[in-house]
Amino acid sequence: MDKQIEYQIPSLRFLREKRIFEKFWATDVFYLPAAGLICYMNDYSNSPAGKYLLFTKKEDSEEIEKQLPFEEEPFCLGMSGYHYAVASNHASIVYDGNDTIYCVDKQGKISPEYFVNIKNDRIVYGSRVETVFRDNPPGRVFGIESINESDKYLFLKIKVNTKNDKPLQKGHYGAYICMYDKQSRETIIYPHYACNSKFDNQAVFVHRIIDNKIIDWRDADIVLADKNYVFTKREFKNKTFEKQMKQLMSNLKEDDNPVLFIYNLK
Repeated sequence: MDKQIEYQIPSLRFLREKRIFEKFWATDVFYLPAAGLICYMNDYSNSPAGKYLLFTKKEDSEEIEKQLPFEEEPFCLGMSGYHYAVASNHASIVYDGNDTIYCVDKQGKISPEYFVNIKNDRIVYGSRVETVFRDNPPGRVFGIESINESDKYLFLKIKVNTKNDKPLQKGHYGAYICMYDKQSRETIIYPHYACNSKFDNQAVFVHRIIDNKIIDWRDADIVLADKNYVFTKREFKNKTFEKQMKQLMSNLKEDDNPVLFIYNLK
């Protein structure tokens, strides 16, 4: 209904609602406390306000600011849209098909901040969606799947085409981890991403980074299903962690809440 509904944290008490989305189009929203700024993400969609990837509004203002104009059509740019990471006093935004990462600083200023060279080859779209794997060679970048940020690094998960050996065979995604050093401005791409059950060796394949801590979570039934694998495939280097894992699994039930793993990011 074109409404923005606001609640107070942590009580979730209703504050107000405003009909603002009749003025522009947004597919996601996040709040940057350091700037008192509300950021509205737009996935390459045209709006009554014009073709902009980002709209912003000060918390105590009614004025909508237009940011990051675009001209290209969506299918020329990628498959995954946009991704963002909110740090302590700023936010980083990256749009699929663009190697530039934009920064929203604590003053609310938006500017290009980093250039992450993931791969120059872009996906080629044909007239039929199902031919996209066939028409793109292995290694072609399909898009960015996630972005995380610490004080020193940016972490991007990149989807690529990994199979194209038969003309009509359906391909599939692989994923690589790109780690960008914000100080040296160097990009490191890890050779291949694969989900595994080595809980003490998951540092770079993360769900979320918050305050320089890696936050990873798994459903209780998945943790229990991996129990034998975890303790038989290799020795734990961290004996304290091994003891904690054994204690956790001895009391865990399949219908328990998800298990949260928190690591310090060095």
